[in-house]
Amino acid sequence: MVVKPVTKYTTHDLQQFKYEIYNSFRDVFDPARSVFAVRAPARLDVIGGIADYSGSVVLESTLSQSTVVGIQRRSGRQMVIRSLNIRQEDAETTVQLPLDDIFEMSIPEAQDYFRKNSRIHWAAYVAGSIPVLRDAGVMKTLPDGMSIGILSNIPIGAGVSSSASLEVASMLAVLKLCGLTLDPECLPELSQQVENEVVGAPCGIMDQMTATFGRSSTLFRLKCQPHEILDPVNIPAGIHFYGINSAVRHSVEGCAYKNTRIGTFMGRKIIFEHRKNEDHFTSQNGYLCNVTPEEWRLRYQSLVPESISGKAFIREYGTHDDHATAVAPDQVYYPRKRTSHPIHENARVVRFAEIMERLTQEKEESLLIEAGELMLASHRSYSENCDMGSGETDLLVGLVMERGAGKGLYGAKITGGGSGGTVAIMAREGSDALIQEIAGLYVEQTGLKPDIFSGSSPGAHYTPVTEVHRPAS
Repeated sequence: MVVKPVTKYTTHDLQQFKYEIYNSFRDVFDPARSVFAVRAPARLDVIGGIADYSGSVVLESTLSQSTVVGIQRRSGRQMVIRSLNIRQEDAETTVQLPLDDIFEMSIPEAQDYFRKNSRIHWAAYVAGSIPVLRDAGVMKTLPDGMSIGILSNIPIGAGVSSSASLEVASMLAVLKLCGLTLDPECLPELSQQVENEVVGAPCGIMDQMTATFGRSSTLFRLKCQPHEILDPVNIPAGIHFYGINSAVRHSVEGCAYKNTRIGTFMGRKIIFEHRKNEDHFTSQNGYLCNVTPEEWRLRYQSLVPESISGKAFIREYGTHDDHATAVAPDQVYYPRKRTSHPIHENARVVRFAEIMERLTQEKEESLLIEAGELMLASHRSYSENCDMGSGETDLLVGLVMERGAGKGLYGAKITGGGSGGTVAIMAREGSDALIQEIAGLYVEQTGLKPDIFSGSSPGAHYTPVTEVHRPAS
């Protein structure tokens, strides 16, 4: 069975949106007013993933797939949002919100407002920009109203950050409509705040940074302390990164992701309490990924218990110092394994980047094999240390590695928040037929229909806001 790639709008996605203005959005947008569109891409997590909130370096690739958000001034004090990509059976695809009420809500009130109604919860990714921009001092007043249309070819729940692309594009669109300016480096941080504090999903910042600042055909290199952009990593000639979506839906709001993050922050807090006077763990810069694997093994590992109940942790340490999650007293956590993952993952990322840079100068097969082994080690750690693997993504990785370096498939790993989602593959350029073959075998063995991701596109910062509809003069 041949599996076709997801439809790619790439350079044509804005034209596709323009077409929908006169079709699917014809009762949302007023033909007598201008419509402005903002585009932000999805991302493929090559290596680094869930170590971002521990201060790791991460390597991300933008994808051709994107979200386009169009916005128009509207008469009346309403915010009307329509998405063409909502797949929940009970969700409203068009949401009308009282704009003044949204503007006046505190951020916790906004989270509660959207959580109370699952049918409109998805609109929090868009409307959440209003209270966040207000609290940041960027937005003082509102226009009469706004109409928003959303078109995306990013599969929801595929682990390629459909949420971050929507948040980034939505915030940029709101800024454009209101005539506001924002330091570009603040955009990902405020977009992350929308997801953490309005949506209520405890993501790190790498997704929003990639959607904003990623570039075509390179690996975006970010040191998440908190978000230091490093020089991009050039992809060696002859090497290509693919993604296959397992069609098992991933969510950063899920228990596995939250519990892994909580366990990791528990480990950090325990180390900090025992070693608070050491340079690695000051109250301002206590990132786990400043610890090397050797230091972890020799100095810190024995301090962190294999398991601990939330109640016992709270009694001994108070809080785990993570604003995005809460320790559940009745839950058992596994901080030693969770803390081990980001420390070793950061070392893998740094070495992977070194190999990529060497490969731009010298073509050594042994280096490609080593890079692939680093991806596989990352994949194993998702399951062994974080309990965030899945049988389906293991199957995809196995199908890739059965063919192996001899056929030009060097490495594969689960990506992003794990527990399903997409597998990233490092392959020899021109491996399209092999990737299709693997996807076809996956369909035969699981009955699931995967998407194939290939290609890249620029981040929102490098894609100008476009007037896609101009009223006739």
